[in-house]
Amino acid sequence: MRTAKLSSWSILFVLALGFETAAQNLSSLAPGDRIRIALAKNANHQESGIYHALADSAIIMTSEKSEKTVKVPLAAIANLEIYRGTKRKTWSGAGIGVAVGALAGGAIGSAIGEATDPGFAGLYTFAGLVIGAPSGFLLGAIVGSEIKTKQWEEVRLGPQ
Repeated sequence: MRTAKLSSWSILFVLALGFETAAQNLSSLAPGDRIRIALAKNANHQESGIYHALADSAIIMTSEKSEKTVKVPLAAIANLEIYRGTKRKTWSGAGIGVAVGALAGGAIGSAIGEATDPGFAGLYTFAGLVIGAPSGFLLGAIVGSEIKTKQWEEVRLGPQ
């Protein structure tokens, strides 16, 4: 019974990872929103700025670089995104920290066990894992919490 319950949760978790949040549409933009545009002619170049309005099938925005108000036709836009704030990488850092801490702790414990008492090398390796994993978790979480990434959400340009 425990295996079936665990499998059900595993399937739900994997399915949840596959779903993305629904993209916003143009009507969700409000004056003052920070947006990022990639033009169709050069999709690698992105321009960000402050959204003002949608008029005559064009977006009116103030560019962050030039601080000028520009009118960008919707037909010229390859991708439009709206800024949703920043996100810290605390859990990513903790996950990496656990892995690195466990490996380092296990390796150090194994080396100490082989050097001092080869008969109990496995016990030393286990002790290294037990000490290294939580230490790595804490250190990784601290480092990850200091890393911030900007979060952008796609805005659909086509028919709703």
